Amino acid sequence: MKAQTDSDVCPWVSKFAPLVPTAGMVMDLACGKGRHTGYFLAKGHPVIALDRDTTGVTAFADNPACKVITFDLEAPVLIDADHKTMTYDAQLPFYEQELACIVVVNYLYRPLLPLLSQSLRSGGILIYQTFMTGNDVYGRPRNPDFLLKPGELSETLNRDLEQIDFFEGYVDTPKPAVIQSYCGRKP
Repeated sequence: MKAQTDSDVCPWVSKFAPLVPTAGMVMDLACGKGRHTGYFLAKGHPVIALDRDTTGVTAFADNPACKVITFDLEAPVLIDADHKTMTYDAQLPFYEQELACIVVVNYLYRPLLPLLSQSLRSGGILIYQTFMTGNDVYGRPRNPDFLLKPGELSETLNRDLEQIDFFEGYVDTPKPAVIQSYCGRKP
């Protein structure tokens, strides 16, 4: 597999990657094909690549600095007796880790948001970017359940993290989209 470069990764990730403590454990959450996994491995970080389908990161499976975890983040949902209320109630496979960084790009599952800060060690960095309301004009996702509301990422994550930077709005690269981007540090 070719080495990842700044041009291969989300610009928001490469902008804040230097803040990640040297050789600190990074989790590429909802890692997809592993563009950020490879990027952080190349920078000397051990990486946990987690997704419900990890076939996109099989090339990293033999790398001793990479742990590949196949896990459906949305599966541990309990439906209450009224069959209308759903509750996220699971011990995530990284919950006890003290991660130096968590990277999340193009993924949203709201019940997971409060658990992210709990998984970071003190001084750990969260780098997050995904789609928001208004993106439906440009493509997927279009379902409002998978689109952040204005200010939602900052408002939710600032409860436990110190915000370093936040952006929301239109971008034209790598393709036109309406996004929110957040970077924060655990005190």
